[in-house]
Amino acid sequence: FNDKFTLLTDAECKELLSGNVYLEKRKSRSATMINQGSVGKCNCSAAVSAIYQVRSHFGFEHTVLSDNYIYMNINHGKDQGSLLSDGMEFATNYGVSPKQLHDKSGEPIGDIDYLSYARSQISREVYDAASLQADRFRMHEPYVVPNDWHAFRQTVMTALALDYPIVMAWDVTNRSMELNRNGYIVSGRSWGNHASVFHSAKWVGGKDGVHPDLKSSWGPTKHIAYGPLSAGWGDGGYGLMTMEQAFHCREQHQFYVL
Repeated sequence: FNDKFTLLTDAECKELLSGNVYLEKRKSRSATMINQGSVGKCNCSAAVSAIYQVRSHFGFEHTVLSDNYIYMNINHGKDQGSLLSDGMEFATNYGVSPKQLHDKSGEPIGDIDYLSYARSQISREVYDAASLQADRFRMHEPYVVPNDWHAFRQTVMTALALDYPIVMAWDVTNRSMELNRNGYIVSGRSWGNHASVFHSAKWVGGKDGVHPDLKSSWGPTKHIAYGPLSAGWGDGGYGLMTMEQAFHCREQHQFYVL
């Protein structure tokens, strides 16, 4: 991260995140909330959510992208989950397909269903079009978040203060299905089994500096293009984490800033 950006001081991060900026960001980003449904593509859903945020940040027109396209290319044809690093590398090298595909003349030829997790589940025509059009939507220079506590803290604070998303992993248990009374996620203490994206943060100061705000892939979705419609999870699909919770699974998973 330091190769391209100077890490901000606590005072600079406080200024950029003051006034609970994250609550306004929640409202503006709720329209693109993803629901992964019954498919174990959380890593790819988080990657797509991060791409939406960066494209919006730089003023690109919104295009609905297919997290399933990434997933079917990194899961060896089985619905068995995937690694953050594999999703990051594929989306960087090959890109992410739009959900709705068109032929060379612009005529629609079909889409990638949100339940598809293997190439064999979509037609060759759709897959070939997807591979061709994915090149327009590549990740550009993602940065791996350090796993040293102090460097992690400063990198997370800087990225979120600058409005750059972080794809991360955390440990989900039965207790994680509801936030605590203060709006914080209840995470487990194991190695981590679920990917999400930190889209913004709440300034708290002190040892933590910020508490990252997590955008889920469990809805509520506002349009069927982003997955099955449901009541969703958390506070409209969002929940806060302490910096310690955010750091917990970094050693086992390669978090990255987009």
